[in-house]
Amino acid sequence: MRLFSLTRALVARKRKIFALFFALAASVGISWADVIPCTAADLGKVLCTDGSIYATVSEATAAGKTAAAVITYIDTENAKALALALADESGDMQWETAKTTAPAHTPAVSGGTWTLASKDDWSNMITAAGSYTALRDGFSAVGGTNMNEDKYWSSTPENTNAWCYYFNYGMWVDGYVDNPCYVRACLAFDIPAAPAYETVMKLINEIPNPAVLTAECKAKIDEARAAYDALSDGDKALVTNSETLTNAEAAFENVMNIWLSGDCDAILWKDT
Repeated sequence: MRLFSLTRALVARKRKIFALFFALAASVGISWADVIPCTAADLGKVLCTDGSIYATVSEATAAGKTAAAVITYIDTENAKALALALADESGDMQWETAKTTAPAHTPAVSGGTWTLASKDDWSNMITAAGSYTALRDGFSAVGGTNMNEDKYWSSTPENTNAWCYYFNYGMWVDGYVDNPCYVRACLAFDIPAAPAYETVMKLINEIPNPAVLTAECKAKIDEARAAYDALSDGDKALVTNSETLTNAEAAFENVMNIWLSGDCDAILWKDT
């Protein structure tokens, strides 16, 4: 009975601590939705105002959610992502107006910031979609409105002009800032960082053929080994390609020994 009472007291105390912790966090403006749980598999899906993700606008609506954007770029390595609004802003506009209109886009999305996409942002989104036409015409499939076959502003200036992307021909144009172009608001948001063991596996997969003697190969092996050794024992157990690293180290050492022995015909040599 005494142990039961002690356990109840500890639980009650823990609840008070958590209550105080969350109250303090709220008072200093910490948001618990600063990271949207998005993965590479969510590319092309619909992002809602509360950070939830659905395949289409209709599915989001059926679930009682407010659809806001289509996820158009995911960078798992840097834990960043982009999404484009479901429709253009009203009418085309000059660059200065575009720079204030896009950030004011509604509805707000918890954990995201509306902005005017930069030139690099647009390029990344086009690459992620597979082509400029795939990006331009990919919104209607999930319940949004496709982009126009016309010019869209970026936030990137070019001397006294600014870069805009011509979605009719798939090319960049440094447009006069006083000329009108279309605007599609872009949402920038953070996503969960990849687990440390996944980063190590990626480094191992980037090791080039160790039978080709290059400084790059040695650097890649050393980088992967350092990252692997820094993992906890639990994370090391999750690295499914650790044998590839071990084999690469052995193969590179073997190649080095052959080269040092003077039997250069037995190996491939590259000085780049």
